[in-house]
Amino acid sequence: MWIEEIYVTDLGKALLAKTPAGVPVPVTRWQIGQGVLPAEQRPEQQTQLWAPIKYLPLAEVRNSGNQSTVTGQFINTGMEAFVWEEVGLFATDPDKGEILYAYGNARGNGEPIQAGADQYREAIFGVQLVFDTAANVAAVIDESLIFITISQKGRPNGVATLDSKGKVPVSQLPDDIGISAIIQAVYNGGGS
Repeated sequence: MWIEEIYVTDLGKALLAKTPAGVPVPVTRWQIGQGVLPAEQRPEQQTQLWAPIKYLPLAEVRNSGNQSTVTGQFINTGMEAFVWEEVGLFATDPDKGEILYAYGNARGNGEPIQAGADQYREAIFGVQLVFDTAANVAAVIDESLIFITISQKGRPNGVATLDSKGKVPVSQLPDDIGISAIIQAVYNGGGS
């Protein structure tokens, strides 16, 4: 990604300081923007994006040991062309409401994104948060807003395609211990 680092903001650090051990940090959503952060401005001081464009839903939150990975998905459908310069991760502070928890800026080296009508663009992006103790980040993921990438469709460890009847094609079913023959029979409406 062209944004080399994403920093926990001062507001994010304050939220961590008042979050008891074991209580999850409630991340809420992503926001992208086209603002270029001035050289004298520290990313940690940001309370909002410089030139926000769009909020994006969380795609996934994974906690493992003292690390949490929070991802989002960008699709440019219905958008005008812009240069993606900044990204922010929001969380809910019990005293302040929704805050800018983490922020990153490309400082003028952003990624040009074509208008959705000109060229379809899709990106999965995220941040890996490292904590002093066991990670515990929580989020409500609205799965109706998440789409698979083309690279995941019909690939091993990806997402299967569906045929005209809404079923997974037999060619994408596992062949372990002859199970595909059993599934083939059921799939075709046969018995044993």
